Amino acid sequence: MSLPDGHMGSQTADLPTGGLTRSPSARGDHSSRRVLLIWLLAGGSMLAALVICLEVFVARRIPELTELRLAAAMDRWRGNGPANYDLDVEIRGLRPGIVHIEVRNGEAVAMTRDGRTPPQPRTWEAWTVRGQFEMLEQELIRAEVSAQQNATDVAGRALVRCDFDPQFGYPRQFQRVAYGGQPDVYWRVTDFSAR
Repeated sequence: MSLPDGHMGSQTADLPTGGLTRSPSARGDHSSRRVLLIWLLAGGSMLAALVICLEVFVARRIPELTELRLAAAMDRWRGNGPANYDLDVEIRGLRPGIVHIEVRNGEAVAMTRDGRTPPQPRTWEAWTVRGQFEMLEQELIRAEVSAQQNATDVAGRALVRCDFDPQFGYPRQFQRVAYGGQPDVYWRVTDFSAR
C-alpha cells in the first residue's frame, strides 16, 4: 500500500484469530507474559536450589566422621547403651523412607519400613544401633579407598559426616556427600526410646 506523494510507510496488518483481529500491542502483551513466566520459573528454580544448598551446607552442621569419633561413640554405646530400645529413622537419598525398629536384649524383634514389615528378619539388623555402627565402619573404609584412588580428582571422593548422641553414643544423623557417581545419603534418628 502506498501513501500519498509516493511515500512508503510501515504497514501493519491485523492477523485474523478466529474472526477477531489482534493488534501488534496484543502480540506484545502475550510476549511479555511469556518472558515474565520464564523469569518467574527461573527465579523459583534458583530459590529452590538455594533452599537445598542451605539445608545441605548450613542447616546440617554435622561433624566429619573419623575413626576416633566412631570408636568413642561405640565405647559410649557399649558402656551406656540400653539393651532394649525403640528407634525411628528418617532416610533420604536414593531410597528414602521411614524405619521403625524395636530391639530387645540387643536383638531386633520388630521392624517396619514405611509402615510395612520386611519379609526377611535378617535385614532388620541393619538399622539397629549395632548395625548402624557396622554401616559407618564400611562408609569410613569406602571414603578412605575413594580418597586414595582419587587423590588428585575430587570428583570421585565422598565426604562422610556423623553426629552421635552424647549420652548413649548411638548415631543421631549421618550424611554422605558424594562428588562423583555415588549417590548422596542422609539419615537421622527422629526418636530413640530406651525400654
